[in-house]
Amino acid sequence: MPLKVSRVNSHDAEKLRYLDSLGMVTGADFKLIERAPFNGPLKLLIRGDTHFIGHELARVLRVCLPEDFDLA
Repeated sequence: MPLKVSRVNSHDAEKLRYLDSLGMVTGADFKLIERAPFNGPLKLLIRGDTHFIGHELARVLRVCLPEDFDLA
């Protein structure tokens, strides 16, 4: 399912740098490929590359459908 990052809700510089290195910044498009059971990681397709992120990191991301994205 195509999604878009609508907000990154963190002031943690290390998390912000890591998310930036993945391309997970406000306005970025990505796809949720798989969600592992039992609080396992999320498998994401970001800029053509597959990445896994844990729930601690996923909690700082606010996402929406691309058609619902609005910078205002």
